[in-house]
Amino acid sequence: TGFTLSEWIYQANHSKNFENFKLYVLEIYDDNERFIKIGRTFTSVQQRYSEYGSLPYSYVILKEVVDNPFRIWKLEIKLKKQFKQYKVIPLKKFKGSSECFDIEITKFIEDIK
Repeated sequence: TGFTLSEWIYQANHSKNFENFKLYVLEIYDDNERFIKIGRTFTSVQQRYSEYGSLPYSYVILKEVVDNPFRIWKLEIKLKKQFKQYKVIPLKKFKGSSECFDIEITKFIEDIK
C-alpha cells in the first residue's frame, strides 16, 4: 500500500534519509526479464533499494526528475496512466512491482520532464 500525498510529505520531512522529492525511471533486468519501473522517492534510488533482497534484479537509472512533492506526485500518476497499456507483471515480486512497464516505453523516457 502506498502513502497519500500528505503522508508522503510527512514521512519525507521526518526522514533522516531525505534527499529531495523525485520521480525515477529504472530499467530493471536479469537474465530472463527486462522492463521499466516508474516510481517516486524522497531518498536516493540507491537508498530506496538498498535493503537486501528488496529488488531481486539489477537496474540502471534512466531518468530522475527532481521537483516539489506535488508535481512529482502528479507526474507519477500521469505517467502510469499514460503507459497503462504497456503494464507488465515481473516474475519476481518486490515492493513496487505493480508499477512496471514493457521495455518499449524506453522511447518515451527522454520526453519526461
